[in-house]
Amino acid sequence: MTAFSSLYTSASGLQALSHGMSVIGHNIANVSTTGYKANDIHFADVFNDTVVTGGGLAQLGKGVQLADLITDFDAGSLTPGTASTDLAIEGKGFFVISHEGSSKHLYTRAGAFRFDSNGLLKEPGGGVVQGYAITHHNAPREAGEPRQGPSETIDLSSLTDIRLAMNNGQDFVSQPERTTQVDMRVNLDALNTSSAPVQGNGTNPAFSLFEQWDAQASEHLAPNSFAYASPMTVYDEAGGAHTLTAYFDPVAMPNAGQGMGGARLWEYMLAVDPSEDGRAAAQGSSKAGLLMMGTLTFDASGTLLNQSAFTPQEGGALDDLAQWTAASMSSQGAFLCAPQFAGEAGATGKMGVNFGITDASPSAAPPRLSAGDVPADPQAALEMLGMVKTPYRFANTSTSFAKGSFTVHQAQDGYAEGSLESVFVDRDGVLTGKYSNGQSRSLFVLALANCKNPYDLERKGGNMFAETPGCGGMQWGVAESGNARFGTPAEAPRGLGRIASQSLESSNVDMAEEFVDMIITQKGFQANAKVVTTSDEILKMINQMKR
Repeated sequence: MTAFSSLYTSASGLQALSHGMSVIGHNIANVSTTGYKANDIHFADVFNDTVVTGGGLAQLGKGVQLADLITDFDAGSLTPGTASTDLAIEGKGFFVISHEGSSKHLYTRAGAFRFDSNGLLKEPGGGVVQGYAITHHNAPREAGEPRQGPSETIDLSSLTDIRLAMNNGQDFVSQPERTTQVDMRVNLDALNTSSAPVQGNGTNPAFSLFEQWDAQASEHLAPNSFAYASPMTVYDEAGGAHTLTAYFDPVAMPNAGQGMGGARLWEYMLAVDPSEDGRAAAQGSSKAGLLMMGTLTFDASGTLLNQSAFTPQEGGALDDLAQWTAASMSSQGAFLCAPQFAGEAGATGKMGVNFGITDASPSAAPPRLSAGDVPADPQAALEMLGMVKTPYRFANTSTSFAKGSFTVHQAQDGYAEGSLESVFVDRDGVLTGKYSNGQSRSLFVLALANCKNPYDLERKGGNMFAETPGCGGMQWGVAESGNARFGTPAEAPRGLGRIASQSLESSNVDMAEEFVDMIITQKGFQANAKVVTTSDEILKMINQMKR
């Protein structure tokens, strides 16, 4: 019996070690497989027989058996990917995958994802990556206030396919936004002299640009009637582009500004092409295209001290200075004008204008103050033209230094319609679209999942794992840093990893360790085979004794 038992014992060793060599071979074969998790094989001895010995009862081993195959979930190293949708998880968690026709989800660490022709983000086996659609909430704001990005929320109970909406196209198009704020910083040459006609011909030197503007002439403003002009592009509500030009000219000062503390006045005027002016009062008017005019007050050193601004009363005649009243201010202290471009149905809102000085305590100007009330004598007009009661000067405010006139900075917050050009994924797992108009919009956030006992997940091939009763239930959430961003509820899973974009997780197979295991397994197999041959020799000898 002992000789036969040794045969069965060594046979169990051969069988177990064959399984071990299969596991080693499988690991080595997947050394380059993205996101692959190595298998560790564990053996256990077979239940022992009890035998009687001279010293009492003893146990006799019956061989070896395969105890368990345990997945090694240690993270693999990150390698560069070739696309922005090559993703890796730094830390705990799995990407969530859904296959068409199946109500069950699969889980993977392999993040080589691509969009297909239907806009679905898929893994190489055809499964669709799951995530949460982002809802945007735009807070109301008034003109002159900085445009804030919308707040974002997600619903963790609404797991969905990540798919760019090809039917309604909302993910492929960035809707246009009209301009509501214009920022312009200029240096106006202190050595420039006024281009305005001499006083005494009925022209107010503070509004000479206004007087000389002729919307019906081929050249609306003669080149020698202003000292500097700075054009910029603004947008209407449909995303149409229009050129807004700021014209500047120094105000003729009596006695070179003596008695005014060295203060210098520059008049300015904001205008668009008269043919693009859609206001009813502009139709047929020689002042069509004019949106705002006023003055900038500088001290002797060229520092901007104050500003005035006038805009036409609604329905008033544009060519009458008395109909141009003190401009209103935004809550941010910027003066406002109200453009309406051709093709727009009615007033579309106001636009803030900022030359680098605003009112820290914005309040309405005297209601009866109009441009017609401003005296022609700049010295007498100086106090009246200081409409900013509590000046707040920006660090990069407009100046009047003796170094030529030039534009230092221009910005506006409008933009035309844009088409989707590319997507990228940030560390929060947020998939964001970048559009041809320079805008970006967050579209989805990738779902991550984890469980209490990942070692009980079932391998399904294709780098996929499936949930089992023993894993403790899969919990879906987002990358850890995304919880604060989206304000997820307290019961949402915590501790999930973060997303590394344009990176892939390598296989965690340790080649050195596998080769060591291979040598040990080979030696063990040889030794067990030797036991078989030795046991066979013993049986032959026993058979010969019987003869």
